[in-house]
Amino acid sequence: MRAPSRQNFTAHDLRTLRIVEPLVRRIVEMHWRTDERLKTATPVEDDKAVMRRTVQDALEARGMPPLTPRELQVVGLVLEGHSSESTANLLGISAGTVRIHRKNIYAKMRISSQRELFAIFVKAPATTSWPVTSG
Repeated sequence: MRAPSRQNFTAHDLRTLRIVEPLVRRIVEMHWRTDERLKTATPVEDDKAVMRRTVQDALEARGMPPLTPRELQVVGLVLEGHSSESTANLLGISAGTVRIHRKNIYAKMRISSQRELFAIFVKAPATTSWPVTSG
């Protein structure tokens, strides 16, 4: 995601993202596996149940209202990297409905972008920057 004031991704940007994607994916997987909240999950709890509980715990900790079951599904798919269109296809609803859910989610969470949503769940310093080499 880029701020509206920034230019579109260049071909070089997309190549770089494809190169670092496996590393970023692995880091995120390691983060979720080592998160203390996930260590307390019972063996019968599936990944979706853990995600729902993690999201609701994060909202509660910030004094925010809980999300509906459908909003939790949308958040989970967004955090997995799905677009509104992809989320709509997976849930069997329209992309417009997904956008409405996202608008409601962002309002409840008092955020305004997907970037802010990710920041809530990825505990990394805001000043961290990844060097991108040209080539």
